[in-house]
Amino acid sequence: KHQLTNLYTYLEFRPFFRSLTNKALTLIKLKRFHEAIETYKLCLEYDYRAGSYNMIGICYLNLGEIEEAGKWYNELLWDEAFYVKALIKFVLDQKEDSFRYLLTGVIKTPHIANMLIGTEKPEKTRYVGVALPNRLEASEFYHANKHIFKKYSGFRNLIRSILEDDAIVELMSILAESKR
Repeated sequence: KHQLTNLYTYLEFRPFFRSLTNKALTLIKLKRFHEAIETYKLCLEYDYRAGSYNMIGICYLNLGEIEEAGKWYNELLWDEAFYVKALIKFVLDQKEDSFRYLLTGVIKTPHIANMLIGTEKPEKTRYVGVALPNRLEASEFYHANKHIFKKYSGFRNLIRSILEDDAIVELMSILAESKR
């Protein structure tokens, strides 16, 4: 074991972490989830990287180890993380928690919800970058993660019930107006 340090704060060590996370992402694309988990855990031995915890959770979710996924997937750093956490809670039959996470996700990024139920189509063009508009960011999330959501039709029904609820529609219009 290596001593946990704060290496990421030093610019000269960032390529090391970037290479580890890129390797792990490649392993995920190759569906070699156990190897990806080991790579992320190696990264965590050197420094606390919050996003690595979520990615380990994604790997366990893909492996069908839902309880383990729930233990790791806890960093709600990005708006789309609420959808993954809601799915984990849904599969664990914790419907109330699932609803809470999902409601937050719908409020933050309704485009993802609409793509998951098929009322909005993802972009055919792929985009790269951290400052994408909500619509394109949602499209990229959908491209990368639709396989996770595909087999849970009950979860999609939960999303539909939220999107069609009058109180939530009113809340969304109020939020959209205040944002404008």
